Amino acid sequence: MANNQSPVAYIDSATMIQRVVGGMPIKAVAVMLQQSPMAFIYRADAAKPTKVSEVKGSRIAITQGDASLAIFTAFLGKEGMKLEDVQFVMTANPQAKEQAVLNKQADALLGYFMDQGPRMQLQTGVKMGWTRLTDLNGTTALSSAVVVNNEWIKDAKNQDLLRRFLRASQRGWQYTADNRVEAAKIFIKYAPAFTEEIAKLEIDGTMTIMQSPRTKGKALGFSDEADWKESQDLLANFAGMKDPKADVKVFFTNEFLSDAPYLPKK
Repeated sequence: MANNQSPVAYIDSATMIQRVVGGMPIKAVAVMLQQSPMAFIYRADAAKPTKVSEVKGSRIAITQGDASLAIFTAFLGKEGMKLEDVQFVMTANPQAKEQAVLNKQADALLGYFMDQGPRMQLQTGVKMGWTRLTDLNGTTALSSAVVVNNEWIKDAKNQDLLRRFLRASQRGWQYTADNRVEAAKIFIKYAPAFTEEIAKLEIDGTMTIMQSPRTKGKALGFSDEADWKESQDLLANFAGMKDPKADVKVFFTNEFLSDAPYLPKK
């Protein structure tokens, strides 16, 4: 993204904040998940960690550059711990991360509560459990967002394209929220590894974290300045992020979003 070769991406907001503070010229234009879905996902017959006291020394499966590390580092920092206090089991890809937990090579993986746990259970028959980080010590931050390159967005044609893309995305998210069974049926047509039951579980879970208390009633994707400040403060205070931005508006803009019902312009 930094060199403008891939000017639009869907990435984790906490990770993006760290990159912007480090000098990367990007910003969020729509935050679709506004509460952290991050959780410890584990086998139910070997449930760990289910409380803060069990985190230290736990074997946690991750992948190289795992997007979960930003929020996990902050979670540990709030408890006076560091990454070195857990045993990381490095895996080659997300599938290997899941297998490490299923095979009991790792106690848990870091993942989304509405994704890996339900899907792994339904696909393998192994009963799974999960504990959200926010339920353990309140750690949460803005999550998945549409992010763009700052130079790319200066072009008027790109701005028009982005507005139309976001409006269509907002309309799709709203339709999914209003028609969840139909959305699950559509989803599995393009993701045959999933079942309708798994898709519906993931949709239902996702809909619970699409907005923060500050953005209830706002357009989908609209983010609040105070939520950005809290997310940056979390990383600065507990994840060792240096030189936080005095003005968090450098992280985001809502100007390219449309209001409901997100219909095409005539």
